[in-house]
Amino acid sequence: MFKSLQHWFEALAERGKLFADEDEAIRTALASVLFHVIKADALESAKEKAKFEQIMTSEFGIDHAAVAHLYHSAHALESDLQTDLLTLKDHLKNNPNVRMSLMQKLNHVVSLDGVDAREIAVFNEAVAVMFPELSRDDTDI
Repeated sequence: MFKSLQHWFEALAERGKLFADEDEAIRTALASVLFHVIKADALESAKEKAKFEQIMTSEFGIDHAAVAHLYHSAHALESDLQTDLLTLKDHLKNNPNVRMSLMQKLNHVVSLDGVDAREIAVFNEAVAVMFPELSRDDTDI
């Protein structure tokens, strides 16, 4: 009985995680996508940086120094948003509920310092990649 109770508590701790593994490509892709949202309005607020750290820490259990390194790497990389989104989508392909949870986290980052059309554009691009079935032409209706 104690083993099952312990397993239940461990499952509660893991519930908020979208990514179960320690793949560096996944960390980098998530950091880059978050950074694309943050920089879209040309304003990197303290709230956004704090949310970036909170998401990366909760997802991967990494410390402040590792998060800071990922943030600065994402800033310096100037990677392609589409490629990073496809990396995340491929990793989450079998679980649309987890993809939706990722979109909720991105939506939260968008709304932290006021909503800007450029941030919405990045968010909409993420929706189109993560949920292509929602991006049909009007002729498909």
